[in-house]
Amino acid sequence: MPYDARVPRLRITDSTPKLGAGPDTHARDGAPPPDERAALTELARANHELSGLQRDLARKSVELEMATRELNHLLGMIAHDLRNPLGVILGFAELLNVELAASINSEQRGFIEQIGRSAESMLRSIDELLDFSRIESGRLDLEPKVADLADLARQNLMANGVLARRKNIALRCRIEGVERRVSVDARRIEQVLNNLIGNAIKFSYPGGEVDVTLAFGPGAVTIAVADRGIGIPEEQLERLFIPLAGKGRRGTADEPSTGLGLAICRRIVEAHRGTIRVESEEGAGAKFIVTIPAV
Repeated sequence: MPYDARVPRLRITDSTPKLGAGPDTHARDGAPPPDERAALTELARANHELSGLQRDLARKSVELEMATRELNHLLGMIAHDLRNPLGVILGFAELLNVELAASINSEQRGFIEQIGRSAESMLRSIDELLDFSRIESGRLDLEPKVADLADLARQNLMANGVLARRKNIALRCRIEGVERRVSVDARRIEQVLNNLIGNAIKFSYPGGEVDVTLAFGPGAVTIAVADRGIGIPEEQLERLFIPLAGKGRRGTADEPSTGLGLAICRRIVEAHRGTIRVESEEGAGAKFIVTIPAV
């Protein structure tokens, strides 16, 4: 057949890829490309390291919990052993102040009173340490009973009257809403009141005022303790209820602080399914607000 230049000739090519050639080799044999294999290897190594770190963290957590429990037990033993002799010192100071009242001068009486005040302060610190030890060991057992919170607040103000008179501080109590009895552990709530009122006196200037307000609402009771004292620096507000966060703060008459009282208050209030918060400005006093469900 003669060749016709107008008819295109067919070109036959072999399109079958050659084995082992070209970029599709890894896709054909099912293996990931080298860069993907490297990424998977690195991911497996990181996962193995993370698992090891998690095991170490769990072990350290258990060890820390055991050490904390042992420390709280030791602190409780030490505090308990110190409490009795301090009680004896306080008792004898009070006895001397009464028995020798007519035969000693004002300076000597001041010495005896200072002994008593120091013993009182140390006893309060030890009681806080004992309570903190019990609470941190999980031994905060509430015994709720129907109680009169307003009467509880009035009694606590009377008990703190001695401290207030020493600094010429006026204590006032106001009731809002209709008074009613609520179910609480009265001893523990009294402890909260005593700490908040005691702190308000401690950080108030001589001649100042401390106001305690109880507001009875439909579903909760709010207790507010406000002073016009030195206030709390803004940077300390977030850490205020953390144990020992307030250690080192001293009152306006150089009263010491353990830094445990507010942490204990928070544990007690939260155990009552309540909340505690603070409003304060440095140099303008502080207001602590406790809200407890009225059940």
